[in-house]
Amino acid sequence: EITTRLVGSEMCKETGFACDHIIYRLADLILLRAECYTRINKNDLAAKDLNRIRERAYGNRSHDYNAATEGNNLRYIIFKEREKELLWEGKRWYDIVRNGYWKTELSKFHATQMTQQDVDNGALYMPVGYPAFNENSLMTQNKYWQARY
Repeated sequence: EITTRLVGSEMCKETGFACDHIIYRLADLILLRAECYTRINKNDLAAKDLNRIRERAYGNRSHDYNAATEGNNLRYIIFKEREKELLWEGKRWYDIVRNGYWKTELSKFHATQMTQQDVDNGALYMPVGYPAFNENSLMTQNKYWQARY
């Protein structure tokens, strides 16, 4: 069933109680698989997965993907569906980075201040804290942050 959740019990930082924590939802995995299908040019299978999620969300098939009305950029449409489906679950940042949508989906500051070379050098990731280098002398900072520290 599409609403199945994989959970793990752990201490919740906000309340201090042991509680279930959602790790992955089946809808997350299905939409991720749809994204993968677009990368290997199996758009028919990607659309099938996308429509499966939309049918569950809307309760009918009237919102099925249609290239004529929604356009041919199926991967971006799946990205936007993941954005709606997984709201507040902490997935959007990773979707943006994985798909290379940082210029269009991040604030104008990021889009105008970063170059593709900055992103390739690690600008979208946080720098590693200095205590980590004390523990492992073989470790190095990524190129982007190395130039700024």
